[in-house]
Amino acid sequence: MKIKHALMGVAVCSLTWTLTGCGEDNENVEDTMTDKPTIVEQESTEDERVKAVTDLAAEPIAQGEVRDASHKKQVTLTGAIFYKEVEGGFYAFVSDEGERYTLHGLDEVFQKNGLVVEITGLPNPDLMTTTQFGTVLKVLNVEVLDTSKVIEGHATH
Repeated sequence: MKIKHALMGVAVCSLTWTLTGCGEDNENVEDTMTDKPTIVEQESTEDERVKAVTDLAAEPIAQGEVRDASHKKQVTLTGAIFYKEVEGGFYAFVSDEGERYTLHGLDEVFQKNGLVVEITGLPNPDLMTTTQFGTVLKVLNVEVLDTSKVIEGHATH
């Protein structure tokens, strides 16, 4: 019984001491609320809110305008064509600068692993593929530069 009274006394003292500490001001703590504007200061007029919403409104773009913008991005690159066996197989292009492309519309004549070419095409970074190998490049023109590095029947990984 004495132990229960002793534990009860310790608990009451601890609780009192804890609650007393919460009520004291700490001079070392900076008051962060004084720098924040009040709700009244944050209010804006109805016209300002309407203007803000109007400024954020999206404007539609005609489909032809999007196509025209993509044609301006035509690139000519030098590098090599490689066959990759990933996702059923596809032809990839690695430029001399190390940029990686998934080729779309590559003529069968140029589908040779290791073929060094100069390729002209339209990059389409917004197009997703299962190959996940660089940017998709729609092939417009291919000029063969070197056939000595072609490896027949061997895919690269």
